[in-house]
Amino acid sequence: MCRPQHPQEAYCDADFVILGRVTDVEKVEAPSPIIPEYNDYAGTNHEYAYRYSSRLYSKIIYTVEVEEMYKGDHNYLAPLERIPITSRYVSDYCIHVPLYMNYSYIIMGNQSTDGELLIDRCSFHRLSDQVTSHEVDGFRRHYKKTCNQCMVCHNTNGCGYDEADGCTVGKEMDLGLYYFNKTQCEHKYARCSRKKRTGRCDWIGNGIFRYCKRQRRKKYEDGQITMISIHGRNTYRRDENALHKEEVLGRQWSY
Repeated sequence: MCRPQHPQEAYCDADFVILGRVTDVEKVEAPSPIIPEYNDYAGTNHEYAYRYSSRLYSKIIYTVEVEEMYKGDHNYLAPLERIPITSRYVSDYCIHVPLYMNYSYIIMGNQSTDGELLIDRCSFHRLSDQVTSHEVDGFRRHYKKTCNQCMVCHNTNGCGYDEADGCTVGKEMDLGLYYFNKTQCEHKYARCSRKKRTGRCDWIGNGIFRYCKRQRRKKYEDGQITMISIHGRNTYRRDENALHKEEVLGRQWSY
């Protein structure tokens, strides 16, 4: 399983970041595996066939039309260029990145030494209509300024000895709840940056971020956000709609 990266963290780790539309999909089948055999105590021969998938691809090559480039080679990743991006097969537990024809995604990945653009299941990839305007603003302007300044931490104890040099997601709650209930205010509405006044790294957000944290804290303290509470998840989903409406109506707020 992959821990969801904060967009800022993923941006800094990636070699390229684009908004692009998938125009073609090519599946390259893997060679048929050699299935090992063994003999049981009675001398009967068996195959380990149940351990092997019958539909494996060594790689999937997506042709992506670049709509906007946020990080990478400005010439190669220019708008309207159609580029190949490869998802490599690793194992049955780390399957290919599922991108679909004619949909637009934010795609982040790395570049091999021979220039091939690579993504895997843990790479940041998200449908463009599921990305907040604050994340897009980060891709365009803010994240590149903070890559060498602050780190994003994912543990309830914070960033340890480097607390002044990092920000912790969902610090007031258990991380299992943070990821399970989609209460990811820091992921969607904030960036980690060093404040000039204090010299310390902290979450920088606007009114929507503060509203999101207030709602999350209230529900967490009231016990409405739990690992098994379906009611809590449904309640928060309604709050997500309210946040989206407030984001649309409140664009005068800025970082």
